[in-house]
Amino acid sequence: MSDISLDDDPFGDDLSEQLAARAPRRLANRTTAVLGGLVLLIGGFVAGAQVEKHFGHVATAAAPTTFPTAFPSGFRGGGDGGGGGGNATTGTVKLVDGTTVYITLANGDVVTVKTDSDTTVTQPGSLKDLPVGATVTVTGQTGSDGTVTATRIAKTK
Repeated sequence: MSDISLDDDPFGDDLSEQLAARAPRRLANRTTAVLGGLVLLIGGFVAGAQVEKHFGHVATAAAPTTFPTAFPSGFRGGGDGGGGGGNATTGTVKLVDGTTVYITLANGDVVTVKTDSDTTVTQPGSLKDLPVGATVTVTGQTGSDGTVTATRIAKTK
């Protein structure tokens, strides 16, 4: 006789294998979602960089570069009611030409600063040693033509 058992199903393995082989595969899993998110993040960064490259960036408001020392009521400080030190102007040194210093303000304007023997220069100590590109604060009186007569020039950076 043969070794065929009546307990075995002769068709059981055929259908299960064929259904498993023809079932749609799952294409998305956790790794696919993470990689998709990374692609979106990198794409957004690159797109933002290209927009800024072509259109520039929005400039922030610059801090004021001149500060009046007189109060609106006319009080100028000091016990005698006399004049203070004038205005303070901050900018970078563009050129030192003898006793004249040219300062570039944050907005791009150039201010002419006249000095004399009464002008105090702090850090580096003398006007001729003041490096081009240094940030300075100039204290003095501004004339009607916009020229500042300096009483003090202080290197801040």
